[in-house]
Amino acid sequence: MALNILSIASSSEMRKAIACGDAKFIQAANGVGKKVAERVVMELKDKVGLVGISSEGLLQPSSNLQDEAVQALLGLGYSSSDAVMALHGIDSQLTPEERVKQALKGSK
Repeated sequence: MALNILSIASSSEMRKAIACGDAKFIQAANGVGKKVAERVVMELKDKVGLVGISSEGLLQPSSNLQDEAVQALLGLGYSSSDAVMALHGIDSQLTPEERVKQALKGSK
């Protein structure tokens, strides 16, 4: 079934569909029903490596995953997308500790 899912689109298109929660796109694969498609989306959404939205509205891979503040939030249980979004808009010139503190304050 996994090969059927991967055969309907390129890997980048599939990653985008999963990140956007597009179960209908995945249902187009031969032998994949609604429940399986929803489960694929649910289980893989935080693992596809797409976080953040560009100015065009398309999801882009994060280059911030090596950031110490992002790593700290990941250690606290945040998903990669949630960690990057929590740090969005916080001054990157601050120390990682200050950035994490501000991100935690903003997530309440």
